[in-house]
Amino acid sequence: MHEGWLWLVLSNSCFWRADLILTVFLPLTLSNYGRNCYNEVWNGGFEKFLDGKPLYWSVYSSDGYPLADGTWFASGHYGAYLGGYDNANDILMQYIYIPLNFSSAILSYEWYMQTEETDPLEYDYMYVRLYNTSGNLVKELHKVSNLSARGVWQKAMFDLSSDLRPYSGQWLLLSFEAKTDFSNPTSFFLDNVSLWICWP
Repeated sequence: MHEGWLWLVLSNSCFWRADLILTVFLPLTLSNYGRNCYNEVWNGGFEKFLDGKPLYWSVYSSDGYPLADGTWFASGHYGAYLGGYDNANDILMQYIYIPLNFSSAILSYEWYMQTEETDPLEYDYMYVRLYNTSGNLVKELHKVSNLSARGVWQKAMFDLSSDLRPYSGQWLLLSFEAKTDFSNPTSFFLDNVSLWICWP
């Protein structure tokens, strides 16, 4: 994936691409963690589905997969599943709102990788990225490849407080993107995604 792949226009609380509709879910209630914190990510455990796809997430898969099922998960009964086939181009994304005057923002998730690749070279990837509403890359947070730790659930955690402060009062797109080459595919699993935002 490359910067600028996403063309977005804000219209009636939805973001449009030629073959993709991204719906923004405005929070009606906040899931509080502590007195002044809430989790901005909805259905980060991928336990809820609508029409066979994970609720609150927008999905794009070059082979039409729902990108979440019961194949492998860190907790609960379901998790996200990207890649796992040749020439995969899978994208799982959700819009997040960055409030004004927040004090901290911590992104965390668990990931798991298994691969059929045997060469000591990188061929298949999963990226974790933030985009603005114009489709421009804000930051690449994480890259997992077929050479990353395999066969064990890993916990990733990022303090995004400084990175998100310039975007206070704006929407950003949190995107998990998997891309594999033409043979020996790699599977990337994801679970328990959260973005805890706190006020002073």
